[in-house]
Amino acid sequence: MESQGLPPSDFWMLIEEDWQREDGTSVEKEASDEKAFQEHLQKTRSPLSHLQSCHGSSFLEKEAQELHRLAAQRVKTRQAYLRLRLLKRRIAFSNPLMDFGELLFCKRVPTAYSHLVMQYYGWRARPGGGLFVLENLGFSLSCRDVLQRKLDEGNLLEPCLSYDGKTILLSFVALPSPCSVPLPRSSPVTGEDVPSAMWKGCSRTALTEEDLRRVALWIDLNAIFYGVYLPEDQERQRRGEPVAMPALQ
Repeated sequence: MESQGLPPSDFWMLIEEDWQREDGTSVEKEASDEKAFQEHLQKTRSPLSHLQSCHGSSFLEKEAQELHRLAAQRVKTRQAYLRLRLLKRRIAFSNPLMDFGELLFCKRVPTAYSHLVMQYYGWRARPGGGLFVLENLGFSLSCRDVLQRKLDEGNLLEPCLSYDGKTILLSFVALPSPCSVPLPRSSPVTGEDVPSAMWKGCSRTALTEEDLRRVALWIDLNAIFYGVYLPEDQERQRRGEPVAMPALQ
């Protein structure tokens, strides 16, 4: 396989492991390799045909010849399967649309409580992560640390590039050090238990049914993405009007 332009060994191991999980192949089961080979044969022909129709028959001519040789093999060995998958990958990365150079991405420490509200509002955020540039997309895991650990005391989200690619805008929340946010599953309380947990220990406080409705409404308004999605229903919630729960959840 040395002549196939493989990525570095550690990256290649990750790629091959991903292929194995996706196709259900293994070294011990040769039949699984042949079945996967036949499935990916058409999946390789299709993008190659599309790219050649857009850029001419001479585009990816070597790849087309290699695909023809692999398809003509009578015995589909594991080596043939791996060569085909690697060829398919090379064709995908040869698409001119993939020629955009470096890739900016954000690395984050998961929130202490897994919920989309926490992820976007900074609630229960934990410090760590950073802003990085993937230097050789598809062929290496080598990254460049843009911030050089200058914002390690907080958590950031959704970096956006300016139109000229020279300025990065991002969301950032600073966090106390040491961070006192509880770890996941540190409390047995679930979303359904929130109301009862709020008045646990408040036996001297008498809440009417209307009071309970207002507290439940306040909880819904602070998790606007839960239960209600249509703008008109969200406005009804804000006015304190009852909104029927969705039929499907």
